[in-house]
Amino acid sequence: MNAFLGEKDGFAVGPTIKPKTMGIWVLPTNIRASDNSTIVLMDTEGFFGSDVAEAYDAKIFALTTLLSSHLVYSSIKLIDQSAVDYLELLARRTQLFQLKNAALNNLSEEQLDVPSFLKGEDFPDFTWVVKDFIQDLDGASPQSWLEEYLDGNRDSGIEGMDGTLKDIFKSVNCHTMFIPSTNKNDLRDLSKLSAEDFTEDFASDLQALKTSVIQNLGSKRMSDGRKMNGSSFAMMLQFLVQSSNQDIFPSVPSLWNSWIQSLVETAYRDANSNYKNKMEKLLSLGAPPSEEEFLSHHNTYRDDSQHLYRNLLFDFQSLYQDGIPNLMKEISEKFSNFEERNKEKIRKVIADKRREVRENFAALMDELHLPTAPKNIINKFRSSNGLDVFEDALKKYGSSKYYIEALSDLKGEVEGIRDKVILKNLDRIKNKLGEVSDVMSRKYEDIMNKLTLVAMAPVKLVKSAEEAVISAKSHASEYLKNQSHSWIEELEEFSAHIALVEKKFVAKLKEFEKKNEEKIGQKAEALVKDISSTLKSGFSAILPFPDEEETLVAKAGNEIKIQLEKFTKGMHDLVDSERYKFALSELKKLTSGMVEDLKERNVRDYKSKCFDVLKCAEKILDRDESVFSLAYYLPFALKSKATSAVKDCFSKSTEFQKFSEKLKTKVINDWYKTDLAAKSVAVEWRMILIGALLLMMTVAGFLFYYQAKPQTRKSHLKTKVQ
Repeated sequence: MNAFLGEKDGFAVGPTIKPKTMGIWVLPTNIRASDNSTIVLMDTEGFFGSDVAEAYDAKIFALTTLLSSHLVYSSIKLIDQSAVDYLELLARRTQLFQLKNAALNNLSEEQLDVPSFLKGEDFPDFTWVVKDFIQDLDGASPQSWLEEYLDGNRDSGIEGMDGTLKDIFKSVNCHTMFIPSTNKNDLRDLSKLSAEDFTEDFASDLQALKTSVIQNLGSKRMSDGRKMNGSSFAMMLQFLVQSSNQDIFPSVPSLWNSWIQSLVETAYRDANSNYKNKMEKLLSLGAPPSEEEFLSHHNTYRDDSQHLYRNLLFDFQSLYQDGIPNLMKEISEKFSNFEERNKEKIRKVIADKRREVRENFAALMDELHLPTAPKNIINKFRSSNGLDVFEDALKKYGSSKYYIEALSDLKGEVEGIRDKVILKNLDRIKNKLGEVSDVMSRKYEDIMNKLTLVAMAPVKLVKSAEEAVISAKSHASEYLKNQSHSWIEELEEFSAHIALVEKKFVAKLKEFEKKNEEKIGQKAEALVKDISSTLKSGFSAILPFPDEEETLVAKAGNEIKIQLEKFTKGMHDLVDSERYKFALSELKKLTSGMVEDLKERNVRDYKSKCFDVLKCAEKILDRDESVFSLAYYLPFALKSKATSAVKDCFSKSTEFQKFSEKLKTKVINDWYKTDLAAKSVAVEWRMILIGALLLMMTVAGFLFYYQAKPQTRKSHLKTKVQ
């Protein structure tokens, strides 16, 4: 009770065999019920006290039952059938209802509000608490354990038993509680223990009990439904004590039938326990027996238990014969449970060995240094997969379906581990091939970068690239050899990978060829620039201006030929490159342009020497300019007149007579395009305006004609009609 309260000094307890609690002790608490009423605890002395009559136990039981909202009965270690019988006897045969009737007869409605529990069969909830419980319930719950006793007692045929506790109380529950301490001195005087000193199991059991009792706990009610308060509780307690002291409790009947039943149940329980304990011991040994061994042990233990049951009831053969079918039935049920447990242990042993073999094999495979030659993995699997170890260790379970299934699964698992390692090894090989690719690429690029520092012939570059590939392969082989991975070169994947790398080198060669072409272009560009500068300065030094064009072109051509030979000589080993061909083409265009520039300069210089002659021709044109002249409106007429004027003026000049007609014509054409450009444009515009005017007049004439023609037809028709 003190543990229930969480206090040390609630109710007095002692370390001796003498009881402390006498009669009924009442203690109000600070604990609230589910309806918020105050919980009051009542502690009573136990049954069968020294110098105490059975009628006294009945009174104590009656008072506490009537006043309680929840009755808690405790026993030590187990539920005793005799205790069950005694409780039922007290409830049925001690005339609880007679106590109610006596109370009702002694009171009237005017004297006191009669509580509802005195007007009808309003018994409280009931909980049986088994203290210091350490036994095994074979998978059953405490509740089902108690109900087994109660249901078994329903049809027991014991005199006076008209029902069970379940027929009396509102609900019947059962809770087991572990010992509160493992210390002998603490157990001797529990008043010294605090909540922190309790064992973990006891604390857990205590909390479960408190929750079960309190969660649906409510106050007793008066006749009008009001909650019973402290004063009404005290009044009813005093009244019931006075009523119980009247001579209304007959003696408790003989317990002989209960004793006989207890003897039978004890023999039954011992025989059951004999079978159970032997089976438990069998299952507690190391490796579980095989299914065949287990069945053999079961048959032996079953026969032993039957023999024990007969010996314990030697003087009660009829009871023995009646109990044997139930005993065999229960042993058969227990056998099913133990058989399943043994199978579970077999499954566990097989599963553990399977896991051990699998993990050991996985550890061995993890020890492999990857990447490794694929054949090493296969050899390791064949020699160390652990299947033979599994079969040797579990051969006594060879006929078990669990063994057969586990062996099949284990084979799949170790093969799966092997396959994972193979895949992992392939990934590592792939990574190593990637390293080989990087090594080859770096070597190849180092060689090619050095080669393309200067321009070189494309054919030579291709040949050097082929040599660089061979060198890169050799470097990769040396790299694998230094890492003890030369075996990789024997794999098909290696050849395929090298082929891909070489394919990349082909693409890389395009880049180097492009880079080389750029170098060639730079060299060619520098030569072209130098040649251009040389030609420009050379032309100025060797060519007199003005001069006959043929002479001038011949002298420039000789100089250009010299420089083209210089360009070809400077690029002699690169003549098969595209950049050389392009640069040569551009150089020829450049020199051709230079020649044209020389021709134009020659014309300009000659033109400057003929300045007076050209001015003379301009004066003639200005003088003869007239709106009635064709040269005023037509460009070709203007050019013809200008040419005639220049030739007239040139004929009077001795300077002009020194040059050929071809050169003279070029001078006249240049003069016409430049000096007479404004005059020529004006003539073109006049021609356009006159042409447009003539076009407009023509269109207007046609329009006038087609408009006048219908009028003439109309007049002609009128004349006919008249």
